[in-house]
Amino acid sequence: HAPRRTTSHENWVIFKGESIKPGQEAYVQIRMIEPLVLRYQDRFVLRSYSPITTIGGGVMLDIHPPKYRKKSKDWPSRYQILEEGTIEQLTLFLFQEKDPLPLSAQDIVSRFGLRETEVRQTLQAMLSQGKVVELGKGGEILYLLRSGLDSLEDQVINFISQYLRENPLQRGVDRRLLQEEIFPKFTQRQFDLLLDKMVGEGKLFSSGSEISHQRLDRRLEGEVRAELDRFLDLVRKDK
Repeated sequence: HAPRRTTSHENWVIFKGESIKPGQEAYVQIRMIEPLVLRYQDRFVLRSYSPITTIGGGVMLDIHPPKYRKKSKDWPSRYQILEEGTIEQLTLFLFQEKDPLPLSAQDIVSRFGLRETEVRQTLQAMLSQGKVVELGKGGEILYLLRSGLDSLEDQVINFISQYLRENPLQRGVDRRLLQEEIFPKFTQRQFDLLLDKMVGEGKLFSSGSEISHQRLDRRLEGEVRAELDRFLDLVRKDK
């Protein structure tokens, strides 16, 4: 099913027991009998089977809508953005929809049928304003909300801290374990670029396949020394 805008903003969502009077408009969610290939802003006409009568028409706004909840207060703002939003508002909408995954310019172009040059200009403006960050330099550049990156960094640091408390002789966390536990939905390239960004900003430290939130050489020296001191204390007590 997919929400579509039919021919008053008196009813934001038309559902069971509700109706649209002739000449009115509303945001509606329609359940399809069979799957259809649809795109954002496709136009459509609704007709009854028998007799064949034109019921109304509208514009496709959301081909992957969340489940409709009558008490939800988010529907009006959600579909106002999809209907009237600027390129930046649509970009932010898609970031929130795909959170926590990073996006490419092409992802935004494909989702909304926008011009690639306009999308790239918008991303560059958001980049200069500190709203998004770039992941990678060569090939297809990915983008992530600055707030999204900060949240992921907190998750990674908390996970590493807990892991090292439970495994005090380990220097860091293996990259594969980190990916499985924190980033299961990320592709390998998305994960690698994100980790490179965190290391580049000095939030994480990397050595081979190990990742830590503090310098690995300093951590090894300090914690091995502490373990050695505890061992020597036990030896002295036995004597």
